[in-house]
Amino acid sequence: MKNLLTILILAGGLFIYFNISNQKDKVSSKIEKEIGMISNLKGGVFISRKKQMIKARLRFKIEEGDTIVTREKSFVKLTMIDESSLSLGPNSKMEIDNYEIKSPTNKNIFINLVKGKFRTLFAKPKINKGRIKLKMPFSAMGVRGTEIYTEISDTETIVVLISGSVDLFGNNSTLLKKMVPNEQ
Repeated sequence: MKNLLTILILAGGLFIYFNISNQKDKVSSKIEKEIGMISNLKGGVFISRKKQMIKARLRFKIEEGDTIVTREKSFVKLTMIDESSLSLGPNSKMEIDNYEIKSPTNKNIFINLVKGKFRTLFAKPKINKGRIKLKMPFSAMGVRGTEIYTEISDTETIVVLISGSVDLFGNNSTLLKKMVPNEQ
């Protein structure tokens, strides 16, 4: 009888332990997904998340995997967890595929600029490890401590480097150009 009681107590303890551990994992994974928030917006701004379209509002939390869409006469500014800022103008669409900050100098960021007007300012210090990559319909950019203005239409992509440095790559991953500030 004592052995049965001991086994039941141990089994119950293990059940409670694993249940609490599982809950902690769920909470921490939710926190880890939050990568920024909306710090300014005007007009029709929507977040596509897990096949749902959500109307954005001030201080709305942005998660990895979100797609941000602006309508006509609208804009949005995102402030990210590393203090970088991403701004979208009217009729724009941006997909945040990956936003991983391991340390201030080790970041892995992959953003797909689908269409529209964008201004990005990536927080310094410079990245020693990892990479920041902005994909566009006709090319991609490797970014380092940089402020960029980008405009994407159906036929062309315009990139203006305001500060920092950018390596511009073609769709086949070949380096097209190393850009310097105020160059287009």
